[in-house]
Amino acid sequence: MLQTESYVRALLRASLVVRDIERRVAARMERQALLIRDDAPQLWAIVDETALTRPVGGPATMRQQIDHLIEVSERENITLQVIRTSIGAHPGMDRSFVLLDFPNPEVFAPVVYLETATDGLYLENTEEIARYTPMFDHLRAIALGPDESVSHLEMIKTTHE
Repeated sequence: MLQTESYVRALLRASLVVRDIERRVAARMERQALLIRDDAPQLWAIVDETALTRPVGGPATMRQQIDHLIEVSERENITLQVIRTSIGAHPGMDRSFVLLDFPNPEVFAPVVYLETATDGLYLENTEEIARYTPMFDHLRAIALGPDESVSHLEMIKTTHE
C-alpha cells in the first residue's frame, strides 16, 4: 500500500513474475488511491529496516521509495513505524501480513491477508486471527515511534546515494 511504481516494478522483476508486470503495478497504484479519499481508512504500517536498506531497483528507486514513505507518513490516516535491524529476531521476520480491522466488527469481522507468490490468502477464522493480533501489537511495541521512524528514514536515505 505504500510502494512507489518503480519499487513495485523492481520487486516484481526480482520475484521472476515477468507476466503482467504493468497490470500488477497499476493494480497496486489503484489500491493506494484508497488512502487519499475523503473517507480514507486508517493504515498502520510497520516496516523492517532491512526492506529499506536493500537496494531494490537501485539507489534512485530507493531514494524515491523512502521519500514516498516520509511523505505519506505525514497523512493523518497513516502511521508508519520502522523496526530497527538491531532489534534482532522478531515475529514479523518470516512473514508479512495485513490485519484488516473494521469499525463495526458485528458486520465485518477482522481478516488477515497473506500475500503469496501467485495469489493472496484471507484468514477469517477467529482462532487464526487471534494469533496475528498479538503479533501486530508486539511489532508496534518494538518498532521506533512514528517521529523516530521518519528521522531514521531520512538517515537511511543517505545510504542510497
